[in-house]
Amino acid sequence: MKYFKIITVSIFCILTVSNANAMCDLKFEIGDDASIIKKFKEENSKTLKFYGSPKGVDLLADQICSGQDLEGIFIEYMLLNNKIASITLKAKNDKNNSVSNKLGLYNYVKANYGNFNKSGNNPNSWNNFHYWIDDTSIAIYKRMRNGLGIIEEELYLTNPEYQEKITKFNLKKEVEIDQLRKKLQKQ
Repeated sequence: MKYFKIITVSIFCILTVSNANAMCDLKFEIGDDASIIKKFKEENSKTLKFYGSPKGVDLLADQICSGQDLEGIFIEYMLLNNKIASITLKAKNDKNNSVSNKLGLYNYVKANYGNFNKSGNNPNSWNNFHYWIDDTSIAIYKRMRNGLGIIEEELYLTNPEYQEKITKFNLKKEVEIDQLRKKLQKQ
């Protein structure tokens, strides 16, 4: 009986640790049609809270990533031409950096993408970015203080195909804004 208890406790500990390091199921993938989000919203509107965003749809990470310590983190699904072009996990910090100081997103990134803080500094003082790029995916983690001392922390996910589409879209918008600016200066 003693060995049974030891084995049971050991298995429980292994499963708990494995779950804590598991990648969150973000529900959608880069390139998915926007109609999938609409259907998901309709099916889950009573249990999940969705937020509108100028870029797409936001969802609280702890609603779909339970057990990941992602409280105060929003998941932003950016839509471009009715497709999911990027997914960003973003800390919504106050002036005290309450969300980032808990290190939830920092630890999630470290557990799922590997160690990026090569300096060995205290994680709370890490002020930098790191990226992982291969032929099929792009992941960029940023944790940097802005001019007001507020930590801007996010994990940006996309793939090379959609990153190119996003870049072209942004360049087109910049040209349009520049042309508008020049037009207004002439008046």
